[in-house]
Amino acid sequence: MKYIFAITAVCLAFANFAMSTSLNYTDLPQENYNEVTVDISVSSLSHLFVMTRDFVNIVFLPFSSLESFLYSLVTGGVNGSSDFLNDLLNQWQALAALEVGYLACLAAGLLFIILVPLVSFIMCCCRTCCDNCGGEMIQTRKRTRSKWRHCFCVSLLIITVFIAVPCVFVFLTNEWINDVVKLFPEKTSASLDDVIKYIDSIPNQLNHITDQYGRLDQSLRTDVSDIGNTLGIPIRDEVLQMSNDSLEQFMQLSNDLDGALSALADVQSATSALDTSVAELNSRLSTEKTALDTTLTSCPSAFGGCSALQASTSALDSGGDFSALGDVQTEIDNINSTLNAADTDAQINTVLQEINDIPQIVTNNTVEVVDGVLDTLTEINSTLTSSLGELPLASVQDFKSQISSVNDSIVQATTTYAKNYDIYRYIAGVVLGSVFAVICAFYLMGMLMGTCSYKEERIPNLRSCSSNCGGIFIMTAVGLSFIFSWLFMILVTVTFTVGGHGERYACQILEEPYEGLKFTDKILNATGIDISATLQNPDAGLTVDGIFTSCKENESIYNALKLEYVFNITEVIQNSTAQLSGFQDQLSNVSVDLSSIQVYSPEIQSALNELKAADLASIDFASYLSEISNVVSAAQLSTYAQFLNDTADNVSSISPSFASQLRGHSYNILQIEELYLAPVTADLTRLNTSILMLQDLSQSFNTSIDATEDALIELDAYIQANGSALVTDQATQFSDALIGDVNGFMDWFGIQVTENFGACEPVYLVYTQVVSLLCDYLMDILNGLWFCLGWCVFFLLPGAIVGMKLAKFYRKLDIEDSDGYVNGPWNDMEMAAFNHSNNSNENGRSGSAKFRFVFLISLLIFA
Repeated sequence: MKYIFAITAVCLAFANFAMSTSLNYTDLPQENYNEVTVDISVSSLSHLFVMTRDFVNIVFLPFSSLESFLYSLVTGGVNGSSDFLNDLLNQWQALAALEVGYLACLAAGLLFIILVPLVSFIMCCCRTCCDNCGGEMIQTRKRTRSKWRHCFCVSLLIITVFIAVPCVFVFLTNEWINDVVKLFPEKTSASLDDVIKYIDSIPNQLNHITDQYGRLDQSLRTDVSDIGNTLGIPIRDEVLQMSNDSLEQFMQLSNDLDGALSALADVQSATSALDTSVAELNSRLSTEKTALDTTLTSCPSAFGGCSALQASTSALDSGGDFSALGDVQTEIDNINSTLNAADTDAQINTVLQEINDIPQIVTNNTVEVVDGVLDTLTEINSTLTSSLGELPLASVQDFKSQISSVNDSIVQATTTYAKNYDIYRYIAGVVLGSVFAVICAFYLMGMLMGTCSYKEERIPNLRSCSSNCGGIFIMTAVGLSFIFSWLFMILVTVTFTVGGHGERYACQILEEPYEGLKFTDKILNATGIDISATLQNPDAGLTVDGIFTSCKENESIYNALKLEYVFNITEVIQNSTAQLSGFQDQLSNVSVDLSSIQVYSPEIQSALNELKAADLASIDFASYLSEISNVVSAAQLSTYAQFLNDTADNVSSISPSFASQLRGHSYNILQIEELYLAPVTADLTRLNTSILMLQDLSQSFNTSIDATEDALIELDAYIQANGSALVTDQATQFSDALIGDVNGFMDWFGIQVTENFGACEPVYLVYTQVVSLLCDYLMDILNGLWFCLGWCVFFLLPGAIVGMKLAKFYRKLDIEDSDGYVNGPWNDMEMAAFNHSNNSNENGRSGSAKFRFVFLISLLIFA
């Protein structure tokens, strides 16, 4: 019986654990996005870009100074005109005031572009036609010995270094563009792929929400459909808990009954064994007594104790009368049959079966309630599904298509450019850098050759070939400077116009503090463009800056796009929660009739009455014990055997044969004691123990029956009186559990939608990445290019001027007669060379002039 209760307890514990397990919901899945960084592979370029941005910030006014003008220009201005060009022409003075820094740089550039070719042409004409460019090709003795040569050389060296530094930047920038061409499509695609991932994550998150609700719906439907277990088992457990004392009392009665039956069986077994052993003992004793009586007839008359010996044979009688045991045994058999007929185990199983049938009773009585609750769950499901269907996902998918198209276009355009055109750009960059490198190389070669071979004492027209080559190198660099500088200035002006405005009024306003986004909102409001309507959320009042700020803080798309105007999560939760009241109303109608449960049934009552009628206490245990005490005494047999031995010793002198016979009878008696009296003693002990145990049980048996009867009656009355309240209480707890599960999901649903659904920090990251790519890759490269070129061009003219001055110290020149060269410390050979040089200069001057004219005209045509 104890195993029945153990198994039942385990089943109840498992059922309670299963029903108490609540649903746990995981957070919305989030995508892993690419970490797109803009790395400058050449660290020196970062310093170049910083200098460029600082220069741009000096030249151009902040965007805040230009904002009102742009606003009036875009929105039509005070005249309400819709012609952009007319508005721009009408407000050119305001624009000029705002662009004064740029206009100053532009004016300087235009002057440079105009004046440098003009001056170059004039110098060319003077040089070729008048042979007087830079003054006459003579040098006085005083000039030759002056320190101006050192000053010009140091100045030109410094200028050359200043030209060489940006020249290096030109080459580095050109190489960096190669990396950009390779990296830009890859990094752009990675950023745009993040946008596509983010867009794809939104329906995935919706599917996750739907899946989690599916789990809840399935759990609720399972609980409601299996109401016999989910509601019936708790009711059954309550009844079992209330029945615990009664069933334990009933079980104790059953254990007492089992003990009584076991004791009765022991009495029956011990009595039967005793009958057999006593009969065998009496037979042996009777045989031995007859043999002893025969032996005593030959007792010698000379022995005076013969009469006493003959009288002592009564010690071999059985010594007990067990005839009364038969009447007691009949009484025990009657009680035993009555107890077996009661079958308390079967009655306990009947009570347990009545209680375990409660889940089936609940199932049978709640069919209509279950159907109503399932209909309510269907309504909640429909409400949630229809609400989710109102989200404007079509716009998001359209945007995804546009992003994919842009991504494909960028990849295709960059691939085509890299394959077909980038080589030309690279060659052009190398040519640009090479021109400046050649100019710097010529300056350095000229200074090196001229300085190393220059001697102040030497007559100018007798200067060495290496000194003259140094001067020619310098003049070649001067010529290249005049030829290319104005062309480079055109390139600088164009790129500065685009790059400077792009850096100041595009990149910087698109970066933090994002003035461009705020300005965009102002323009959209002024022009009547509503991005809320574009996103199918016309009442939201969305702004670009507001969306961007929300995404920067990683808010959900629900908050960023103010989707409460389309899908109000609060209303959805309230509507769904309102429908939950139907649970309580429907489950409050649960009616389970427990009156059919009778733990104190007529069968149990009859069985208990039969147990009472058996009346174990009516057994005459005193007579039974009295009969048991009237047994053969074990002490008399051994004593009597010793008595015979002692008598044999006394009579041995008179009749040895008689004494021997007595000793044989003594031995036989001891054998009877050992072989036949010991089993009788054991059976008597066993019987006595069983009778005493049965006597003890008989004293409490009727009390146990009465206590069991009272407990069952009380339990039956409690179930009949409180069964309805018990059902109502459990139904309320069941409905509260269902509502708790739904409320738990709604709380999770609200948190996920308002905090995690479409958390749009990836949009902010993609924006910053794209701006970084456009500005740090493209715009910085463009600005670095014009800044390097402008830097070089800025030093070309001073370098040309100083170079022309310095070249006259290295080249072969004419001399003045009046300067004292002739009367100076010259030897005859130098004087002869001096005279020959003067004659040659006079004769070859006209031919040299023609050659230089043709050469310079050819250079101008080539340029």
